[in-house]
Amino acid sequence: MDIIEEFRSELTEGDIRFRDNLQFELKSEFFINPKVKKNVYKQEFYLFIPNSLQINSQTYPKEQFYLDQTNFVRYKTPQISLSNIVSPHNLKSPLIRLKKILHGSIPDQEFHIVDELKLLGSIFRSALRDQTRILLVKFEESPLSDNWQELVHLLCHDIKMVQIFFWEIKDLFFRSPMIDKELKFMWNCTDEFISSTTEYYLTCLLKIIRDSGIENGENIDNELCSIIIREQKYRSQFYISNDTAPENHSNEAIFHRNSLLNKLMLESLSLNTVRHSLQEKHGNVLASVAAGLAMLIYMLLFVWKSELFVINSLPFIFLAVFLYILKDRMKEGLKNLYFREAFRWFPDYSTKITNRKGRIIGKLNENFSYFTEKQTPPEFLKMRNQDFINELHGLKRQETIIHYKREVTLFRQPHLGRRRRELTTIFRLNIHKFLEKANNALQPNLILNPETLDIIERVLPKIYHLNIIIQNTYRKASLKEKIEIRKFRVVVDKFGIKRVEQIK
Repeated sequence: MDIIEEFRSELTEGDIRFRDNLQFELKSEFFINPKVKKNVYKQEFYLFIPNSLQINSQTYPKEQFYLDQTNFVRYKTPQISLSNIVSPHNLKSPLIRLKKILHGSIPDQEFHIVDELKLLGSIFRSALRDQTRILLVKFEESPLSDNWQELVHLLCHDIKMVQIFFWEIKDLFFRSPMIDKELKFMWNCTDEFISSTTEYYLTCLLKIIRDSGIENGENIDNELCSIIIREQKYRSQFYISNDTAPENHSNEAIFHRNSLLNKLMLESLSLNTVRHSLQEKHGNVLASVAAGLAMLIYMLLFVWKSELFVINSLPFIFLAVFLYILKDRMKEGLKNLYFREAFRWFPDYSTKITNRKGRIIGKLNENFSYFTEKQTPPEFLKMRNQDFINELHGLKRQETIIHYKREVTLFRQPHLGRRRRELTTIFRLNIHKFLEKANNALQPNLILNPETLDIIERVLPKIYHLNIIIQNTYRKASLKEKIEIRKFRVVVDKFGIKRVEQIK
């Protein structure tokens, strides 16, 4: 996947997207309905894997799945447009709140300054992404019209206004006696993040416009170029050089620095999570029940048969030893049975979600299992087969079906701030184990040229389709249950993921 395809996938939420050559990810958002005490969201994944990859409960147990997957949980970025970030009437804007802090109207100033600066970086990036997405939709609908060009002018103007307002407040803070070395560092980090984010989005936007080959975009091209060059010079002067000479290792430094800045800004949205497995949470209880039941059966058999033999006789000793062995094996067997069947009553993993003050705001439960076709809902099997190649429609495909369910519960939190309430989760799955028994990515093939009668040797790609159906179940504001079903296809070869497709 090239950088523009990756950029486009970043603009969409709620879709499975390419993460790297071995990982795909799904970003989901969960909202709090103030009418109910518990907001429950169910998300089910049905993953259809070709049997030729030899994935089953022996080669790929649930423990391996949980090692390969990752769940990130954080607050959803507050939705504030670029123009509203600088609006003096928008009390949710971090810039307006920073201005209030400067005038001493908010206690615990240092903590709030750092928090607002980090939040500003996240909000700016989200607003820039949203505005860019709308712009690209207009551009691709009618590239010859002036509508999208007006949106580009507006985007550039809004970016400039945010930066000017930011620099004004930054200058006031730097002249204030409350500023120290650490706060200056945080201001500079946010400044650099805004600059690098602006350059990234506008450069990708410029490339898309240029690649389209339109003839009426010269003015837009010049405007975008001037802003991009301005940001490059600004960071080169105050923060880090963009010198690409290999001996300076600056290529590594640039990306690494951007990654660190990104993580720093996301700290304003971070949540604390504590994850417990079924065995950690209920293992002792299940083991105790198994041991108690085995002991009960042992005592019943012992009392029933022991009266037939004289105590201390050899038959009595043999009976006692036999019943003890039977009891011990029964205990282990019952314990294994309970753990195997426990997914019906308990989640494999349960994650407690708390905010920075330690208040519980929700939980995440996860379950993994292998399904047969009979266990899979018929409508999903039908959906799986809908777009299969017509000529092979009658072919009976052998597939392994993985079912992964996660349930997010959000509690009503009236004491939480108005800006950070909803949650965002990012689910990632590493498929390296799926590819261990895949064939070579390129397969030799012979073909006869019908005109020259020459035999031509060619190389054909060998790919596999991982089909994924996702069902989301939740309640709308009206409390009516809503079900959404979407289908995706992850195209892979021996080396990893080639692309991710959404199937309409």
